[in-house]
Amino acid sequence: MRWQVHQTLGGTTWPFTDIVHAAWKRSVLASHTNDAKLRKQRNNKPTVPAMPCRATSAPQSESDDDDDEDNNITRHRSRPIHHPPYNAMVARLLTTKEVNANPKALQAILEEGDKLLKQGVWDLSTVRERADVVRDAKRRGTKVHFARIFPICSEKGSELKPDDPGRKFKGRCVVQGNNMKDENHHAAVFQELSSSPATLEAAKSVDAYGLIKGNEIQQCDAQQAYVQSELGGTPTWISLPPILRPKEWSSFHDPVCLLKKALYGHPDAGGYWEKHCHNHLTDIGFVSVPDWRST
Repeated sequence: MRWQVHQTLGGTTWPFTDIVHAAWKRSVLASHTNDAKLRKQRNNKPTVPAMPCRATSAPQSESDDDDDEDNNITRHRSRPIHHPPYNAMVARLLTTKEVNANPKALQAILEEGDKLLKQGVWDLSTVRERADVVRDAKRRGTKVHFARIFPICSEKGSELKPDDPGRKFKGRCVVQGNNMKDENHHAAVFQELSSSPATLEAAKSVDAYGLIKGNEIQQCDAQQAYVQSELGGTPTWISLPPILRPKEWSSFHDPVCLLKKALYGHPDAGGYWEKHCHNHLTDIGFVSVPDWRST
């Protein structure tokens, strides 16, 4: 039988695995039979290591080799059926059109924006025209960055009935970190303050320590972690979406204000949060483990 092997960008496709499986099957049969034809194949060809097999009493498919007329042989396990992926307990992201048409979704975004404002994430009192900020930066020879804040809204329990209390809207406001510009409208350059989360080995070591008699470990989640830390580096001016702009800004053409906290989406936000968390923990007595970041 002639086989054709297809190649894809991601590697070999199913026809190639079928060839390998067929070779394994022939090798296993040649090693466990008294048939003269198969014994000859065994003597003339090297034996291939056997794949996991199971006993069966019927052929797998019509494409099985002709020498498999005896049904009571050891065959390879059936290939599992691949079902299409489906969402389970996942928040559904709303489109802009859906958000604008749903008062509850709009309210969720307003509540999130108000929460961030109260935490001092951005400073409305610094509002200026973007063109003025650019002009002053060029005149003084200083660097500034510009970014856009865009709101997103997701719906939890979207599979439930419309009047079910389990259906909730959650608003988020994030920095569009992949499209930040400087005063010359060039791509912004950052300090590359990448964060280094704790390794899996560190987490397992902590678990092992907690299992020792007399020891105890605890865990907690930092609410709105990133915006607890101050944003350093080059000043970042942000454009707020119309839904979050104060009415007093109606006279501005392209208003921007300063970003004060390390809001999600900013390329350096993770680094500033890690620095803030490390300093806080060491101040209250924790000691870093050598050579293990964030531990």
